Amino acid sequence: MVPPAFLGRTFSVLMTVATLGMPVTLLAISPVVDRYPASLFFTVAGSVTLLMALAWAWVALSERGAPNLNVEAQTIGAS
Repeated sequence: MVPPAFLGRTFSVLMTVATLGMPVTLLAISPVVDRYPASLFFTVAGSVTLLMALAWAWVALSERGAPNLNVEAQTIGAS
């Protein structure tokens, strides 16, 4: 948790890193893309994106308990 006094600085650093990430990645990847077909690049990039999304979901779910999806039992007991 970030203290409220540091939120502006924290968001500034996060935005700077996010803004610099794309051009730096393009500079690093461009020689590789010139040697191999574009379809291979898109396949690898899509696979990495999917794996990172699954990893993020796994971490997010492991940090908090699973939600109670039994809505009917909650609403019946409340009425």
